[in-house]
Amino acid sequence: MRHHGYFMDNFMGSFGIFGIIWAVMWLAIIVGGIILIVYIVRRSNEKDKGSANHAIRILQERFARGEIDEHEYKEKKQILDEE
Repeated sequence: MRHHGYFMDNFMGSFGIFGIIWAVMWLAIIVGGIILIVYIVRRSNEKDKGSANHAIRILQERFARGEIDEHEYKEKKQILDEE
């Protein structure tokens, strides 16, 4: 007679293989949700950095074309660098 202990006998008797599959499925859903949240947060941070760099490039182009003077360029660049 095999003896696995009370927990194993009770678990396998009550839930069987479907209980194990159900537990693994929920674990996969939770881990997948955490991975998705981390991905979304990282992607959001990358977009913020990209938009600041894009704004600085536009500012540099406007300064190069003479649309704004040096004082205005430095003032706006300082504001963008703080973000």
